[in-house]
Amino acid sequence: MSGVEELCTHYRHLGVERGRIVYVASDFGRMRENAVEAPEKMMSAHLEVLCDLVGSSGAIVVPTASLNLCNTDIAFDPANTPSQGMGVFSEFVRRQPGALRSFHPFWSVASMGGVAASLVSDVSRHSFGAGSVWSRLVDADALSLHVGVHPRLSFSVIHHVELAVGVPYRYTKEFMHPVRRTGIPQVEPFYHFVTYRDADIERDGNVKIFANFAEDPSLRERQYARGRVFSFSMRRFFDATQRLLVRDIYAWLRKEPTVRPYRFQ
Repeated sequence: MSGVEELCTHYRHLGVERGRIVYVASDFGRMRENAVEAPEKMMSAHLEVLCDLVGSSGAIVVPTASLNLCNTDIAFDPANTPSQGMGVFSEFVRRQPGALRSFHPFWSVASMGGVAASLVSDVSRHSFGAGSVWSRLVDADALSLHVGVHPRLSFSVIHHVELAVGVPYRYTKEFMHPVRRTGIPQVEPFYHFVTYRDADIERDGNVKIFANFAEDPSLRERQYARGRVFSFSMRRFFDATQRLLVRDIYAWLRKEPTVRPYRFQ
């Protein structure tokens, strides 16, 4: 079996199929089959296989967040602003000639495929919530694909769930930020869901969140090269995590904060 055929087999078993929208979070450090395999060639093979499997009625989506722009005067340019900390595969996809990017200076995604425009065009000015990319991915029941990275470490959609539930340790903050729409910088309002700086928040690294979802029938896992690949239904994750946060609104945290600036005395 050739490398491409093996990739197809793995991704098919993980639920990548024609017409599916696939959100890819990745760390390709362990995905090379051998030490001499060129990273660009490897990523090109993965992208080609994924695009072929979803076909013209599907799409591939990768995170291209640039949270490093928060509280700066660096203009966001969707064509040129690099993502920050999202991995080499996300940057590889972002730079492809056919890639489209959503317009938000802090939390954007890049997408390729027949329905890419419907996912990234005219998105909300808020990073999460109604009208955001995350809302569209959940509504479309996108397949969340985690290549070389455990889902627990790459659950970005969790913040969309937190906003939907209304967790008390976060609030919506307005940022007046420069952006380039037509080449000329202009300052516009954008919104992001941030934690209270003065609260004694201790994250637990999504331990409870993943434990709550670990037995979901949509969760799949396969070994590939020196790493592992996971997939699951984004809608099922949203629903399960929303139910968890309704029961325990501090489930994203290690423990309930004792310093709560949001509490009315």
